[in-house]
Amino acid sequence: MLSSDTGISELDSDDFYGPSHRSSVETVKLVLNYMDEKGISLAQLFDSILYGDTECTTDHACRRHRTSFFNDVSLPRLLDRIMKLSGATGPKFELEEWIKESVMTELDEEIKRATKHLNTGELAMEKILKLDFKDLQGWMERPGAGCRTLWRILTRLATSPRGQTKNKVKDPTAAIITIISQLAFTRSNRANYVQQAFSLFFKADGLSSKANTLLNHVGITMSNTWQNESVEALSERAMEKIRTFISDFPFFVTADNVNVPFRVFTQRIQNKSSFQSGTAATVYPIPNVDLLDGKQFRATARTAGDLEYEDLIDIEGGKRIHAQKVHHILRFLLDSPYFQEYAHRDHEAFDPPPPVRLIPAAYGKPTEMWPLQTMHIDQASLEGNSQWMDDVFGRQLRLNSQEAKHRLGNEMVVPIVGDELTTSRIQTLKRYRAKDDNGLARMEYAAEVPGYFHVFITCGIMIFQNHGGTKRGRGLNRDITLLQRLRGKDREGKAQARAEDPSTTRDTKSAAPTNNKPAASKSLRSAKGPSWHDLKEVIEHALEARVLLRWLKYSGCATLEDLRSWKPTPDELRKAAEEIVIEWASEKYIGDALDSEDDDTKPRRGRPRKRPAAESGSTGKAKSLAKKNDATLKRNETLLMRDCLIFHELLAAAKVGDTGRLVDLVPILAQMFKAGGHAKYAVVMLEFAQRLTKEWPDDVRSAVLDYCLLVNTSGKRNACYPTDEAQEIINGEIKITYAAQGPNCTWEYLSKISPVIPLFREVKKMMEGNFPCMVTTKRHSIPNRHDDIAALVRAYQREDRDTAEGATGADRHEAAVTPMKDLLGEGTRILQTTDYLSKWHARRKAAGRSNEDNWHEEIEEMEGEGGRRNVVNENERQDELDRGEMTWGWDNWLIEKAAIDHLSVFSDAEDGLFVETENERSDGEGVETEAETETETETGTEMGGACSLEVDDERVEDDSYEDRGPREKASSVKKGFMEHLVAHLGR
Repeated sequence: MLSSDTGISELDSDDFYGPSHRSSVETVKLVLNYMDEKGISLAQLFDSILYGDTECTTDHACRRHRTSFFNDVSLPRLLDRIMKLSGATGPKFELEEWIKESVMTELDEEIKRATKHLNTGELAMEKILKLDFKDLQGWMERPGAGCRTLWRILTRLATSPRGQTKNKVKDPTAAIITIISQLAFTRSNRANYVQQAFSLFFKADGLSSKANTLLNHVGITMSNTWQNESVEALSERAMEKIRTFISDFPFFVTADNVNVPFRVFTQRIQNKSSFQSGTAATVYPIPNVDLLDGKQFRATARTAGDLEYEDLIDIEGGKRIHAQKVHHILRFLLDSPYFQEYAHRDHEAFDPPPPVRLIPAAYGKPTEMWPLQTMHIDQASLEGNSQWMDDVFGRQLRLNSQEAKHRLGNEMVVPIVGDELTTSRIQTLKRYRAKDDNGLARMEYAAEVPGYFHVFITCGIMIFQNHGGTKRGRGLNRDITLLQRLRGKDREGKAQARAEDPSTTRDTKSAAPTNNKPAASKSLRSAKGPSWHDLKEVIEHALEARVLLRWLKYSGCATLEDLRSWKPTPDELRKAAEEIVIEWASEKYIGDALDSEDDDTKPRRGRPRKRPAAESGSTGKAKSLAKKNDATLKRNETLLMRDCLIFHELLAAAKVGDTGRLVDLVPILAQMFKAGGHAKYAVVMLEFAQRLTKEWPDDVRSAVLDYCLLVNTSGKRNACYPTDEAQEIINGEIKITYAAQGPNCTWEYLSKISPVIPLFREVKKMMEGNFPCMVTTKRHSIPNRHDDIAALVRAYQREDRDTAEGATGADRHEAAVTPMKDLLGEGTRILQTTDYLSKWHARRKAAGRSNEDNWHEEIEEMEGEGGRRNVVNENERQDELDRGEMTWGWDNWLIEKAAIDHLSVFSDAEDGLFVETENERSDGEGVETEAETETETETGTEMGGACSLEVDDERVEDDSYEDRGPREKASSVKKGFMEHLVAHLGR
């Protein structure tokens, strides 16, 4: 149909583009002829209509037809038809070039926007830790603001049309973001947001410098120089953050020794491999707590009374421990796979006892920890502990101005958490400096707190030593053999065969009778002592198996599988648990099973035992001995279950974050450690009880119990652990995880890298969130323990059955069974009936603690490395030394300096000295007999008015000591000591 004024046909767009449209060639010819008549070409028409002519652009009729054209015609299809159907000499080439240029222009604009968006400028850790690839993807795909065109092109190139629908595993998002960031980084090295994150991650993960250089050249990471400078900057920022915090808020410090191997490949006299010792320390903030009252802390410490045995008796605490034991007995049954079908598992009778004192970080906000710079200071000595404390508070925390020193010495309280060696060395230093001029020199700011991780280890070793028994007895060594958890030579040859089946290799000559003295088995032992993980698991598994055995006997079930059909009421279960605790894990059935004074069958020192009754034909005596053996075996089992339950309660209380339960166990642990040969850790527990009950004011006590004993770095429930264990983890990260390899591993580097460890952890966590493929699990899967437990239960049942049937009668009558030591009962006897506590008090007290607060003008500020403490003019001190008028503080320092690495000197309650050689001391993990401890105690006291010193078993006595004045006593003692010390060092 033609228009009335133009005669041009009005074509319907659907007819024009539809598949069944009619041919319009004739109409087109008419239009073209009409255009020829009017003198206008098709090119002129399109140019005028499509914004080429100003009047046509604004004319109403032209705008209407132009709008209609754009609405009726699909430009993409029209251009696609031109590209496909035009000839070689057509517009295809020019159109392609135009498209390419247009796309390049758009991409250039987009990459400029990406360069600006990814520009971080200087190092910004807060922004790096918030890096989220999903947020970057959202910005890049945003039309007009991001780089949508580039994103679409890269996405199409990364995945085929078929792969877009079928590939459900590979996601090109991270690759595309990395490519765009690489392109922006090549344009400007300031567009380094992603590169900074990658660089810090690879630095934390130990990537070599050569590999990082390669990645830097391809635009993925920053340069090695940037990495090193950034680590230094982050380390200084971390230290500055700590210094700012401690100026206004309370904090505490943990410290531990760290041993680092330094290896070289080409050795020379001045360049050799070495194994060096240092000190690692960490600051922990105490949030939501006012500054601790240092003046009250010092006043209370000076006027505190002595800890008496009655102070250790806590009836309510004993009731809480009993309730926890009953709960543990119930949980062993309810958590076993054989009792999962029990219908009343969630009954209120099985609810745990209420907590005593949960730490604020038991769940919720994680504990913050700020590692300090690692120090090349051997912490094992007195001088080393003095040096690391001066380095931490002086050089690192910058408490070295006169005002800061006054504040630290007179007003601040800093709890220091460490193992036995650390806390005992600090206490000794405080006794040395008791008469120094001011609170800083006397170290009155330090509040020593025991590290419970080392308490756990010592408790486990003590139980293993006391209840180890023999491989054929009924102790832990027998369980280790049954479970084949052996190390070293026990895994090879005949020893391994005996482990797999002890009965197959039994030999009358080599058989170990049940009365053998409990020995340290090679199993679970290495050159450095038992493995903590293996030791803990053996004790826990042995306890669980014994508890399940008691449940079998109570229920009347023959096997563990039979427990599935046992249906007691909740009240019956709780009553049974109470009975099991009373009969098999308490003091009710513990006593002297035998009165062995007239028993000649026991081996005596210096002569062989007499022939047993069974061999001489005396049946009556044999039966009597068998009866005694049965009673002793039950007593040993009761002692073992009780001690293992205490160990289990210790670990469980720490796991949930209940420090109140840990405090309830302090008196028990003190007595057990004393009887078990770990006298140093008995002192640790007594010192802790003394401070909690006598010396610390309420604010210090609350801060220590709420923040210093346990930490929770994840914020999850049941994820707490001791503070000194957290320090051990940091030590491992310093030595292994984040340590440099080769010649770059120096103490300077370790000092620089230590404060950045928390940031490295966060960077790794951030990268794992952006790249889920990097990690599949946070921890190794733990093998199922229930088969091991079942094997132990079957072995216990077989032994009980054989004993009941008399199958092993010959063994039972062969010799008397050795009773295990009652650690708690013997420790109670020592603390209650002997003068152990009074001697300990006399040993721990300083000889008249000074109250002076003198800050002399001539005091030098020891700020650099090696700065020990405030030292007065050296010439004046030398003059005093020559005249014999040396003051206690300086004199003790001289002795300490001379005796370093050779002797440990402890001041007595009065003016005497107690000297003990270094090789007689340990880190609290060795075994001390009671006789040795008593000998050491007597060595440091004044006997009969004479002062005695002992150097390498060489005794020095001065009978005229009693008649001299205090200064003469001190001078004489120190002079005699120094003479023998010089002779000792000369040898």
